[in-house]
Amino acid sequence: MLDGASETQIAWRIKIPIVIPSLIMTFVFSLIATSQVFAEPTTLRPLSNAISTTWSPLMKVYRDAFVTDDLYGAAAMSIVIALATFVVSFGFLRLTQNRAFNQEN
Repeated sequence: MLDGASETQIAWRIKIPIVIPSLIMTFVFSLIATSQVFAEPTTLRPLSNAISTTWSPLMKVYRDAFVTDDLYGAAAMSIVIALATFVVSFGFLRLTQNRAFNQEN
């Protein structure tokens, strides 16, 4: 305000850059939680026929391990899910790292 900046300039040049690292970490944690969703669809499944047993990747792992007795396939799928989550999270952080965490303007 002292330098003659408008409310819009203050928001775009001061407030938003301060919050960007928090938004990025929130997105990464949400991405990880989304790939691990299991309890909610499993709990709601008896109430609705629309939720299949393979609605989420972890539900498929559970079905393969405990319903069809394919422990090796379920273990392999668990590793693939973990690696895919790691790769996507790491790639997103590398993509946004320079912009959000190394601002030296």
